[in-house]
Amino acid sequence: MDKVTLAEQMGAMAIVDDLRHRKLIVAEQLDLPQRREEVARKIREYYQKNGVVSDDELIERGVREFFATRLMYEQPKLGLAARVALRALANRRIYLRSSLIGIALCALGFVSVSAVQSAYHHLQASSVRSEASSAAVGVSDLASEIERQRTEFTKLAGAEPDSRPAAAKRLSQRIAASLNDASKKLEMIVVPSSIHPANYVVAQRTLDGSLRDFGAVKSALWRNRESLEALAQIQTAATTLEGIESSRSYQDGIDRYPEIRHLFLNAEMALASSDKEGASELTQAVAELQASLGKLMASDLLTERADALRRIFDRMNLTAADGAVINAILGEAKVSLGQQDLSGAESYLNRLEAMIPFAERSLSLQVVSRSGEKSGVERIYSENGVKGQAYFAIAEAIDSAGNVVAVPFTDVETDAKVVRKVFGVRISKAEFERLRADKRDGHIDDRELGAKRASTLSIDWAPRTLGTQPDLLMNW
Repeated sequence: MDKVTLAEQMGAMAIVDDLRHRKLIVAEQLDLPQRREEVARKIREYYQKNGVVSDDELIERGVREFFATRLMYEQPKLGLAARVALRALANRRIYLRSSLIGIALCALGFVSVSAVQSAYHHLQASSVRSEASSAAVGVSDLASEIERQRTEFTKLAGAEPDSRPAAAKRLSQRIAASLNDASKKLEMIVVPSSIHPANYVVAQRTLDGSLRDFGAVKSALWRNRESLEALAQIQTAATTLEGIESSRSYQDGIDRYPEIRHLFLNAEMALASSDKEGASELTQAVAELQASLGKLMASDLLTERADALRRIFDRMNLTAADGAVINAILGEAKVSLGQQDLSGAESYLNRLEAMIPFAERSLSLQVVSRSGEKSGVERIYSENGVKGQAYFAIAEAIDSAGNVVAVPFTDVETDAKVVRKVFGVRISKAEFERLRADKRDGHIDDRELGAKRASTLSIDWAPRTLGTQPDLLMNW
């Protein structure tokens, strides 16, 4: 006992007291009569305290219910947080596996998104690098174009300033200013060189701004190219006009052909405004002037031809009436020459030449009597609902040698002035019927329709024609 410490003694006494206390509690709970009386007393006091009328039977029922459930465990109701925690704890293996899978999927998604973003950024950077490379080539090409235009402009502007037309000087000033402006803008264009995924956005913005300036420079150089072409055309046209003005053909032509002077003035006006209106009108005006000057030689030849024809007809000693006809045709030819209408003048002169054999020879006008050819025609006309008929003998002019000679006349239907070897002469219906009867044997005996003396244009028509100046027909 000497070895037992006070602490141990105190601990042993506490254990003994606890056991004794528990024993008393058990004894108390096991003493049912006493416990029943105590429970009945507490129930009765509760009813009395709350003003509830009770009898012994009600109190006994309460005692029985108490002892029926006093040793039963009733689980307390759990809150939402407790229920969730309890369920998570109960299903921790399932939730843990799902969580691990979710975490793995999130990690995989993050890695995938990062990979896609990285690939996208690399692709965009590659696209910007390609665009920058193209822009660098474009800038180099523009620089080469500027140098080419400077060289061409220097050649064109090499002439003495005083010898160049005012339009060329004004256009040269605009070209020089445009080239200087294009050079300055081109120097300000920045093309990014080191492009990677970290800076491609900034590089793209820089490149976009540069491309706007690039487009402006390109458009300016394109307009400059057109201006250089116009400058070359203006200077060429100015040189051509100077040569034309000092040429002998022009000096001689302006007196005889006023149209030449008019064309020259038009060309000068086009030259004065060519830097604004463009060189196309100037080029066209100079071309028209050159074409007109080119016609001068042909016009001179036609003039000489007209003079020769006049001399031929003068030698025939024509009557005043016939001479008036020749002079009228020559006058029409002269008017056409003055208007530089060479084809019209040539047409009149061809007509005069065709009239020479007719005028200088004596001719016999006869009805055509060859087999297979018509000797007469009937024309039916309808005008304003009124029908009419006309009859023509088909005639030809024969000289003393038996040659058929073309006859100049005016067609009755078209009023055209023509020269024909075979033509229609209007006759009466009775004469037409006589011709028809005369040709029943295949040959016309009475062919004479008229005669023409030498050195005259007038035909003496026979009485069988309809009038002294019968209508003549060129087609049937």
